[in-house]
Amino acid sequence: MANAQKETNNQQISPSDTEAGEELTVESLIQHLTNGATLADVVGITKEQREAVYSMGHFHFEQGKYLDAMKFFRFLLFYDQFEKRAMFGLGCCLKMLGQYEQAQIFLGLAVMMDPSDAGPGVQFAECLLLTGKKVEAISLLQKTLNEFGKIPKHEMLIRKVEALLQLASRPTEVRINSKGE
Repeated sequence: MANAQKETNNQQISPSDTEAGEELTVESLIQHLTNGATLADVVGITKEQREAVYSMGHFHFEQGKYLDAMKFFRFLLFYDQFEKRAMFGLGCCLKMLGQYEQAQIFLGLAVMMDPSDAGPGVQFAECLLLTGKKVEAISLLQKTLNEFGKIPKHEMLIRKVEALLQLASRPTEVRINSKGE
């Protein structure tokens, strides 16, 4: 499904794309969405415009302005339900705001959208630790270590995974702050 989405994102769909130039109706909107288009495609929000919105969200996240960042990520997800970076970003914002169970929803979706990206899974595991689900967190961290441990580009993330595993393996209560420290 992700590959079909990428192809659709490359072509803009507008109300003039309906048969005989008719106005965009609910039925034609449903047809476009059923065929893999996003609302961004239908209303004409370009890939470049969406990238600019993502950049603003990322900027606010890096500044620690999680509520502001969430607005940009939510905007993207409203118009493009396949935007995995916005899904990941929204999950991370929720985690940083202490809304761990909500964060797990978006981080879990980000994992499913791109299993080759280790980042969302590690953030998900941190949420598990922060909600006291130590066994599940250790299992996910171990899986991440096994799948990504030998890939050079994931070296820094794997160090974090190893540290989280050490922390989670302690017999005492696991306490980490929302920043993963």
